[in-house]
Amino acid sequence: MIVFEPSHEVGWDARGVLRAYHGWIIEPDGRGGCRVITEECQNGLVPQLAWWYLRPMLERGHQNWVESLKRVAEGGEPS
Repeated sequence: MIVFEPSHEVGWDARGVLRAYHGWIIEPDGRGGCRVITEECQNGLVPQLAWWYLRPMLERGHQNWVESLKRVAEGGEPS
């Protein structure tokens, strides 16, 4: 993990077949909830050749992560 600010921002990188960075910013929405902004960038041969496959897969994966985060957050403090 390369960025960790509890309740505000998390970010990590990957290095291997491709280089990637994934970041999450969590902001209060002014109504007692929050807004999550996620971004990802990838470099290397794999993303250049397979962008048509990776992009929809990443979009589904990111949506699943956000929905899972919401479920856990609404469940209260972890036990």
